[in-house]
Amino acid sequence: MFRTVHKRFQSVRRRWCARGRLASETRAVVAVEFAILAPMFLVLVLGIVDTGLLLTSQALLDTATADAARLIQTGQASSNGATFGSQLCSEVSSLINCSSLTYRVQTGNSFGDIPASYTLANGAPVGFSAYPAAISAGNSGGSLTNDFVVVQVAYQRPWLFAMLAPAMGSSTELLLSTAVFENEPVP
Repeated sequence: MFRTVHKRFQSVRRRWCARGRLASETRAVVAVEFAILAPMFLVLVLGIVDTGLLLTSQALLDTATADAARLIQTGQASSNGATFGSQLCSEVSSLINCSSLTYRVQTGNSFGDIPASYTLANGAPVGFSAYPAAISAGNSGGSLTNDFVVVQVAYQRPWLFAMLAPAMGSSTELLLSTAVFENEPVP
């Protein structure tokens, strides 16, 4: 009987010692921790990169809209509406695909006459012309003199990393830039 109890004790002791040795083993801990944390860290870094590109795209679109609107304000784009689109594209083409740009130019006798709001259909703004459409704005003579003008440029930017799209709610983000000014009479 003593022998049977001793054998059982020995087998239990071996099992506990093996578990203890395994629990005290630290060689693979770093690899296990990396496997747990690396995916979350990668998503965080990709999100930071994508957000940085989003903000850069918005800043680029704002600058290009202001410069293209300046052509309207100085009268250079009213006679040739294609000048507006080409100026816009030349400034954003480093980061934004010009065929993804849409824009509209609205005029009125006062700022209250011009609706600055927009509606979306399938995520795209309604009433905007796609690049390279020429602008058609101004009074009956085509001149933008003595007009109040609202220039809006929209860009549907796809998320660079598709795995982030479900977290953002859609596969694209609408960037909108607006320039508002009153044209003075040209001497």
